Amino acid sequence: MILFISLILVFLVWGTIIFFQYRTVEKDAHDIFKARRNEDKDIQKLGEDIFVEIYKRVHNPRGHLLNFGGAVASLICLPALFVVASWIWNSIWNASGQIADLDEGFAPWLFGITILCVFGIVAIAAVTARLHHHNRPKSLEQEIQIQLKGMSN
Repeated sequence: MILFISLILVFLVWGTIIFFQYRTVEKDAHDIFKARRNEDKDIQKLGEDIFVEIYKRVHNPRGHLLNFGGAVASLICLPALFVVASWIWNSIWNASGQIADLDEGFAPWLFGITILCVFGIVAIAAVTARLHHHNRPKSLEQEIQIQLKGMSN
C-alpha cells in the first residue's frame, strides 16, 4: 500500500512540475524577447509574436511529457507485461525439456520474469525516446534562422 501511495505522490509531483513548466514558457518568451530585442537584429525582424511562437515550440516541456507518459504507460502495462513474460518464460522452459517450472526454486523463475518485464519497459521507453527525438525542434537560434529564411522567400 505504501508503494502505491508513494507512486501516486511521485506522479502527482512530477505532473505538477510539468504543468508549471508549461505555464511559465510563454512568460519567459516575452521576457527574453524584451531582453534581447535591442541586441539581436534577427529577433527584431521576427517581431514579438513570432519569437514567442518559436520560443514556445523550442522550450516547451514536450520531452518531460513524453517521459511522464512513458512512465505511466509502463506502470499501466506492467500487469500485461507480467502475464506475457510468464507465458514466454514458461513456454521456453517447458520446450527445453527441463523439469517442472518451480522444481529448481523460485529464484530462476523470478529472475527470468523480471528480466522479460524490464525488456518490456525498455521497449516502451525506446518508443517514447524515438517520438521525442524524431519530432524535437532544433535550437532557438536555428529555429529563428529557419523562420527568417521562410519570411524572405
